[in-house]
Amino acid sequence: MGNGNYVAIIGPPRSGTTWLFRFLREHPGVFVPFIKEINWFNIATGKANENQVANVQRQYELIRDRRAAQGLDLGVQGQERKERAEMRTDADFRAFFEKRAHGDTPYFDISPGYAGLDVDGFKRMNDTFSNAKIVLLLRNKPDRAWSVVHHVKKRRFPEADLQFVINYLSSAADGPMTKLLSEIYATVLQAFAPSHVHCMYTEELFDPQTQQRVLDDLCHFVGARPHLVGDFEYSQNRGTYDQMSFGFRKEATLKGAADYAWAEQIMGYLPPLWQKDRDRYLSG
Repeated sequence: MGNGNYVAIIGPPRSGTTWLFRFLREHPGVFVPFIKEINWFNIATGKANENQVANVQRQYELIRDRRAAQGLDLGVQGQERKERAEMRTDADFRAFFEKRAHGDTPYFDISPGYAGLDVDGFKRMNDTFSNAKIVLLLRNKPDRAWSVVHHVKKRRFPEADLQFVINYLSSAADGPMTKLLSEIYATVLQAFAPSHVHCMYTEELFDPQTQQRVLDDLCHFVGARPHLVGDFEYSQNRGTYDQMSFGFRKEATLKGAADYAWAEQIMGYLPPLWQKDRDRYLSG
């Protein structure tokens, strides 16, 4: 079993995993691979979609062929992609980190896809590393869903109107308004002790008034020294979207109703945006 410094950062898509990935890549006291979404556990347990599975080999071949055309060897990023493509066992996955992160260095595996793991998947993660930890990102459901809508529009349907994308996503069983954070948390706790699970509000990552505090809390949780945000390029969320309709926000809030009481219970408070939506749509 590994040396116990493994940390998985999870959360449904558009919860801020990319923001944290970029910030932690700047932290000199932790190890984060060039590959943001290694997706070992969700692919190995059959919980990944076809694109995630195909992407493992595709990304390796892309960087291999590009560098070969330039007369270059694989380089650090290419070697990571090669090892990922050749992984066959949990021991291979563990070795990927242990050869790169030495001593007490925490190492991060960041993937939104892990939010879809079942109990057996999280148990497998915990069994692979002796002291594995989970960081769960919490983002207000309406804003996360609205971000998903714009992300899908940009990536898949750039010419479509927003209503088409909303209808497309709403027809999927795992659409942007269906996954409850409270359900993910309950699943994790069937495999991990509560002391090994840390929750963070995404809104506080994006707020300059709170981000240093929550990042210091994260560093304390994983056993790393604090690292100043400073002039980190992505210190703020720079995403800009069309105005969300009243109906969309209300529907998303109602579908995520259970998360508001749950988040307040485990965190002790709700950020202003969460509180505003709960008071507007779930009170009285």
